[in-house]
Amino acid sequence: MLSITAPAVGVAISGNSLSRIFEVNYNTKAALKGLTLTQGSAGAGPPGGGAILNRGSLLVDSCTLSDNMANSGGAIQSSSDIAQTLTVRNSTLIGNKANYDGGAINNSSGNLVIESSTITGNQANTGSGIFSGGKSATPGPSDAIVRVTNSIIAGNAMADVVYIAPISPYESGGFNLIGNGSAVAQFTAPGDLNYVLPSTLNLGPLAENGGPTPTIALLMGSPAIDSGSSPFITDQRGLPRPSGTSSDKGAFELQASPDITAPSLTVINPIAGYSYRSVTATGSSSDTGSGLASVSATLQRFSSIPFYNGSFWNGSDWGGMAKPIVAQLSGSNWTMPLPSLADDRYRLVVTASDKAGNTTVAPTREFWIDNLGPVITVASPANNATYTGSIIASGTVVDAGAGASKVLTALMRADGAWWNGSTFQSAYIEVNATRAGTNWTLQLPALAQGRYVFWARGSDFVGNLGSWIRTDFSIASAAKVPAAKASSSPSARSL
Repeated sequence: MLSITAPAVGVAISGNSLSRIFEVNYNTKAALKGLTLTQGSAGAGPPGGGAILNRGSLLVDSCTLSDNMANSGGAIQSSSDIAQTLTVRNSTLIGNKANYDGGAINNSSGNLVIESSTITGNQANTGSGIFSGGKSATPGPSDAIVRVTNSIIAGNAMADVVYIAPISPYESGGFNLIGNGSAVAQFTAPGDLNYVLPSTLNLGPLAENGGPTPTIALLMGSPAIDSGSSPFITDQRGLPRPSGTSSDKGAFELQASPDITAPSLTVINPIAGYSYRSVTATGSSSDTGSGLASVSATLQRFSSIPFYNGSFWNGSDWGGMAKPIVAQLSGSNWTMPLPSLADDRYRLVVTASDKAGNTTVAPTREFWIDNLGPVITVASPANNATYTGSIIASGTVVDAGAGASKVLTALMRADGAWWNGSTFQSAYIEVNATRAGTNWTLQLPALAQGRYVFWARGSDFVGNLGSWIRTDFSIASAAKVPAAKASSSPSARSL
């Protein structure tokens, strides 16, 4: 196959209004890419094709054909058979003129495929955009077939899509902008827009818009913007498709303004400096530009165990390299289940990324995991001690995690009655001691002679309870005490 591809800067070939530029013979395969073909002329007689006369299989890719002239097929005359195909892809045909048929293209026979191309501003007596032969009732080698996908064929001087009876050769692959003509009825596939007026196309002039060839830009408000579906990842200029929510129709993809704004990011949990038994990271994030792509985080552990200190969660264990934990997105909210965490200090760094690659890093969140209750000591009353006067219960309470919040005590008399802070009662009850730093105290009541059991334990700020510490003691001399109520001691707290 013969292939001619222009360098990145592009190549313009002119016929100087004196001659045709290319001719492709029967059973020949050829490809043209990145060329501008202009001012070609086929003269006054047949066979036509001001820029190109095609009798074989030809691919015209990312080319601009402008200001060419012929009696038929101002830019391209294709006269082959049904086994040959002319493909026009990601290309622009404008300002071409035919005295008779097909201002841009005259496809008298054979296959014609138009893909993501713009055909506008051409002139002819019949079929200013595309003029094609028809299909016969009995298919034959001289039939014509025209398949159009994601293209603009509108805004030409006369009818845009025309064919010769008896049967229309046009087939729509969908997502086309079509003006008028005898073949308009064939453009009813998904995404097709018919009878589009030139005044509503909102097309710019042929100009240098980047890339190797001049193109026709889509102006704001054009119905071609974000309404197409192109199978190609670039437009005629080589710029990305799609750039918006969907591909644009035609050869030109309007590029969205670069997104340089990072997404918003809020971390709700964990709260910096807080302790948790377990925690799921949550928050919100959004992006008004290219859209939110992901929210992820790294998790670092700080421990008194040297192996774990400073290590990162790698997806299955703690090690030297971090593997980001990816959040689950639901609208603007995100949820990030964290792994099961041992009691230690942790550092979470959350990052939100948008589809343009902009990132936002939230302030570091350091938090503690704490599932152990406080450690308590009881200095008074001492176990198995005997007292003759009033007693102040006392001891220490220490919590290495969230911090001790309170000290709970219980005092039971020999008859099973419980001290409630002012009197003895039959039901079990706990009384809070007074804390001062790591020390705690509780003034016990004046107690009658007999045996007693005292319990104490600590509670921390996340609700963990420490173990009960029990001391048994006796009062040797009688004291005046409030009257006892009926005893009903829990079996687990017997003397």
